[in-house]
Amino acid sequence: MSKEKKQRVRFDFFQVLKAGKDGEEDTVCDISHLLQEINGVKPLENRVQSYFGEPVRMDSIHIEVDHPELTYFHLTRMRDEGIASTTEKTETLKDLNLSTDDFIAEDANCIFDSKLGILMLQRNVHSLSQSGLLEYIELMYGKLHEGKNANILFEPVPDIESVKQALNATKYNQLAFKFASNYADNLPSAFGNLLGSFKDVFHNIGGDNLSFVIGINRGRETGLKSTEMRTLIHDVKDNKSIFSSVLVKGKQGDAPVEIYDLINGKYSVYYTFIASKKVGTNKQKRVHLNPKAVEEEMIRMYVTVKDYRSVVMHNLGITG
Repeated sequence: MSKEKKQRVRFDFFQVLKAGKDGEEDTVCDISHLLQEINGVKPLENRVQSYFGEPVRMDSIHIEVDHPELTYFHLTRMRDEGIASTTEKTETLKDLNLSTDDFIAEDANCIFDSKLGILMLQRNVHSLSQSGLLEYIELMYGKLHEGKNANILFEPVPDIESVKQALNATKYNQLAFKFASNYADNLPSAFGNLLGSFKDVFHNIGGDNLSFVIGINRGRETGLKSTEMRTLIHDVKDNKSIFSSVLVKGKQGDAPVEIYDLINGKYSVYYTFIASKKVGTNKQKRVHLNPKAVEEEMIRMYVTVKDYRSVVMHNLGITG
């Protein structure tokens, strides 16, 4: 019997800000009123905006009954290009013939916390990114407010635990780092030893930046040397200003491989959904994730079972 198909989904967190004018500081922005304004736009086709030539629409919008500070909303990005199908018995690909008003739907589920100004965004390969969502909100704001600009920013919630998580990895697959030429002679000892005489080549060529990637072959059982990797990670923690980027690929136990961004880490969490249904007696067919099921899990993750809301507050230094 075939196994159930699963889909691992990433959720990103952003603080929604109102851009300050004339050098003033940005301030936390409550977009829940704007979401309700968009909810009042009927029919649904009047909510459609174009993003890189593709229609985007905000669909379901509602306040969570048990958590009135949270507004759920759902976005659909509609694609009509490059879609093909095949069968198990042939290599031939066939174009899916869509009518002019048919599209392949790529959706994203979102939750906005009006008390903290926090957006929790589901990320999929083809769904709308945070920049696409921001563009959509700006376009709808302009439509509803006579061409005015919302002047909204999405600031990623930092992942202040990324260094700790990297140090706790049990297997390291890759180290990638980048720094500017004027720091080449000021690298911490472990990195200086790692680069050795290559620093001289760097100076002789006259480049402005140096990037290094050290990794292992796919499928190799043993990773990079753990003791040495942890020494390098400690060096990064104590000398963050030297590096423009440091990424570590690794895993803890049997967990999937993750990327730890030691300099510009953004707080993200993951959840694995069952994404199949039984077909016949011994087959499983992949299906689209049910938005209602994703919404319910996001609430459990954010405020009830996992309480990622508290982690977000901690990472932003918010108390109370």
